[in-house]
Amino acid sequence: MAKYPELNYRQVMQLLHDFDVRIVRMKGSKHACVNSEGHKFTFDLHPSQAAWPILVKALVKRAGISAEDFEVWLRKK
Repeated sequence: MAKYPELNYRQVMQLLHDFDVRIVRMKGSKHACVNSEGHKFTFDLHPSQAAWPILVKALVKRAGISAEDFEVWLRKK
């Protein structure tokens, strides 16, 4: 994938839900997650903000989502 898009907060939450990423803790804008393989990661995103492309790219990588699977998911939205 050449360029990642900007996603709003609701789209980010839907992305994580669709790829079986559990949010184990939320406090303000900080989210602690566990991906489907059991790896933990965190990210900061306030519900009133959009996720910039660099954050979307990092989330896809940390969540263990392949670029091809992300492209397929993105086309469905």
